[in-house]
Amino acid sequence: MRKRKKSAKAQKPLLDKPDRKSTLRNKEMFLSVYQTQACNISRTCELAKISRETYYQWRKQGGKYYDKDFNRQCTEIEESLDDIAESQLFKNLTEGKEQSLFFWLKNRRPKKWKDRSEVGVKGELKDVGANIIIIRPDGKLKDKSLLHEEQFANRT
Repeated sequence: MRKRKKSAKAQKPLLDKPDRKSTLRNKEMFLSVYQTQACNISRTCELAKISRETYYQWRKQGGKYYDKDFNRQCTEIEESLDDIAESQLFKNLTEGKEQSLFFWLKNRRPKKWKDRSEVGVKGELKDVGANIIIIRPDGKLKDKSLLHEEQFANRT
């Protein structure tokens, strides 16, 4: 009988786990690139030559590879970018940029400024098969395929 050749996968030597020194270098590389990539994890991992899984293992509290200092440094970088964004938003607010004003109000006072969808029903519902037609407060129809807006133009 002939001996089977081992598959290429089986012949590959197993790589040793990285030593502490290379792990520290990888973390330093990650941190140095993280802010320049606007905290984009995928891109930063690619540039630092680590997997996303490795990154999440370093940050997962209670995990085997959790690194409290690394987690703290990542959080500081994320918060500094939040501060930059907030500063830019404030600048836009003082310049009267409408989109920034709406964003600010919707997030600071959501009860008053959130987008609302209020549905009111006037009159009677008619049986139109399996479809229901909803007339919005502005008079437009939700399902235009069933009825035309002109039919409802004179309704109050």
